[in-house]
Amino acid sequence: MTTGSYINRLIVDKSLFNSVRGHAPSYDRNHLQHGIVHLSVGNFHRSHLAYYMDILASEYGQSEWGIVGIGVRSVDKPMDTVMKAQHGLYTLVSKGVNDNDINVRIIGSLIHYIFAPEQPEEALAILVHPNTKIASITITVVGYDFDVNHADIQYDFKNSDRPKTIFGFLVHALDARRRANEKPFTIVSCDNVQQNGETTKKCILQFAKHLNNPDLLEYIQTKVSFPNAMVDRITPVTNDTDREYVRLHCGINDGWPVIAEHFMQWVIEDSFCNDRPPLELLSSSPDNVFN
Repeated sequence: MTTGSYINRLIVDKSLFNSVRGHAPSYDRNHLQHGIVHLSVGNFHRSHLAYYMDILASEYGQSEWGIVGIGVRSVDKPMDTVMKAQHGLYTLVSKGVNDNDINVRIIGSLIHYIFAPEQPEEALAILVHPNTKIASITITVVGYDFDVNHADIQYDFKNSDRPKTIFGFLVHALDARRRANEKPFTIVSCDNVQQNGETTKKCILQFAKHLNNPDLLEYIQTKVSFPNAMVDRITPVTNDTDREYVRLHCGINDGWPVIAEHFMQWVIEDSFCNDRPPLELLSSSPDNVFN
């Protein structure tokens, strides 16, 4: 692509973009405040929760539910590089059963990205910040196999200011909010795990029990919510063919686009210990099934 214009750091050929009826953020991202922190930002998060929050901002004027992403592991460095270069913007291409059945949307709800191995204090601070109402996670099924003897878990027991694991960040952030007399954030698992809220709670409590802090343990048990949820959207790993497709057919030079099916689903318990987005509005979107 030799010509094009910048949309907040994505290079877009507007004629191609308009030809596929592409949608760019209609809201001022500078006015979008963070209300959600997502740990472990991958393609599924970017096609699912981040998409939903983009809909709420774009179509319903909800400006309090921007997302700050945290990359927790060293393998998240490439995502950090791309997201910072693109100011959090990326392309979501939703595909139907035939090649002509596509929707193209530039997602703007991811307003900041933190690479925790290099910025642990910043990652912890954003979780402690009172604007953070929800901490969401995608760690895959194996991520819930809590191993108390793992070296990083052992490290996190002793280093509350520079944790290395998702559970370390969440528990130490909750403890800081408890000590500051702040409301806790709701912890939302977005993994396809049976009873994912209860499963997450067990891991969090296992971690907290090893800190020998009964006040923190009671705080988590009585004040923190872990709603169970069911999520669904087929979202493959991005490859170079996808990048070339987005460049040639959508007119966007994107370092890490997301390709997903049209169908998506999010069924979640209305059990939040802090404010939540007006998720019920999402059920009116034609490609979504939200309950």
